[in-house]
Amino acid sequence: MKRKELTSSQMDDVIRLRERSISWLGIQRKTDIPRRVAQRAYTELLQRRISEKLSAVRHALAEEDLREHRKLLLELARQLVDLTSIPELGEPSSFLFQVGAEERLAGIWRANRWVDSILDGVIPTSENKFSQRQKRQIERRNRMLFRSLQAHTKGRGSPWQTLDNWKSAWDSCKDDLENLEREIHRKVAETLVSAVDLKVILNEAGAERAIGKISRELNGLMRQSLLAGFSGFKLDVSPGRPRDTTGDKHTTRRYSVTDWQIPATDDKSLKILCSLLNKIVGEEYSGDRVERIQSNLARVRKTALEIEESLDPLILSPLIPATRCDLCPV
Repeated sequence: MKRKELTSSQMDDVIRLRERSISWLGIQRKTDIPRRVAQRAYTELLQRRISEKLSAVRHALAEEDLREHRKLLLELARQLVDLTSIPELGEPSSFLFQVGAEERLAGIWRANRWVDSILDGVIPTSENKFSQRQKRQIERRNRMLFRSLQAHTKGRGSPWQTLDNWKSAWDSCKDDLENLEREIHRKVAETLVSAVDLKVILNEAGAERAIGKISRELNGLMRQSLLAGFSGFKLDVSPGRPRDTTGDKHTTRRYSVTDWQIPATDDKSLKILCSLLNKIVGEEYSGDRVERIQSNLARVRKTALEIEESLDPLILSPLIPATRCDLCPV
């Protein structure tokens, strides 16, 4: 037997009467609609309305969750770009390559991106005040976000192989710079000990202290010059700011040693010292190690730029809702 369906006019009558608290039997008398048919139609209508409201609420929550999800991913991507990039050529950057690539990127795992929510019942004001449990929670969430970002950006143009290449170039730079500094320290020590005209420096300041002071200054300039992209540098005794000499293809920077405050030195001994140190610099700049550092620095800059382009918000922002990961709202 075919189930009787109410017309829209009949349904309006049932709703109007029911909202006036008329019984189902009273509705039947007033409308000639069987009370069971009216009750079934009214109940189904209420269920549809409840379902529609729940669907609208779920949709609104999903949109809010997706906005938060996208915000977190964009923030993580921005931090990754910041940590992989290095200053442009000519900008100060001597502090770089003090740690390996993995330690450099470890800031991603430690970043608290949930300052508006409660972690373990407390919102600390600084990283030092996090409990061990909160630190684990933050790192776990960040690693989940990182896997989510990888899922959203896999395929053509994915930056993750590029990131591996960046890590390799970064670590190679770090290792070669550390080896270079040890070699320069060794050469400075040999030079000062064997130079008769510089004995007064060793006697006045103490051999170990003088060697350490001069090798640190020279290593700092060596690192600064390499990271700034200079083809070399020279030391002289002229006071004042560093000066650049630009040739056809290369730029050489000149530094003064008068600011090093080396004890027991006069113009003559400083000139001798400059000559000997310039020889060390020339030997290193013409060697394979510096060539490798320059090559790997170029790789770091190139891969960092590729990562920056791949994770640009203009690309990433519309990509996130168009793809899926395990953390995406249903």
